[in-house]
Amino acid sequence: MKNWKAIIAGVIFTTILVLVSQLAFVLIAAFIGGAKNDFAFLAEHKEVLWRLLALLFFCISMTLGGMATAFLSQINRVRNALIVGALVSLLSLLTIVGKGELTLTSTLLIGLGIAFAAAGGGAWKKWAR
Repeated sequence: MKNWKAIIAGVIFTTILVLVSQLAFVLIAAFIGGAKNDFAFLAEHKEVLWRLLALLFFCISMTLGGMATAFLSQINRVRNALIVGALVSLLSLLTIVGKGELTLTSTLLIGLGIAFAAAGGGAWKKWAR
């Protein structure tokens, strides 16, 4: 049985969390862009650092969203967190799909979002005992 209130609240919370983390990512990326003149390493590996940092922020957001969903769920905590992870991951890619640019990286992002949300739900289930 799905707890629809927990799923809807989890989607809203996780979406807000992803948007706030994207804002933090943009601010950090701006710092990296400005600091690349001072550090040769940043100038050389800027693109890779940006992608890894974006992925890190997304995975942390999805984990916390999965934990929040599991906190709000009474039963089937991991499954509800997995559903929230799938919905938010797919929701975050709606703008990309509109352009027809679904790539391997996009598919990886969906899979990681689902996995990290479910892992967050599992971690909360384990800690809540």
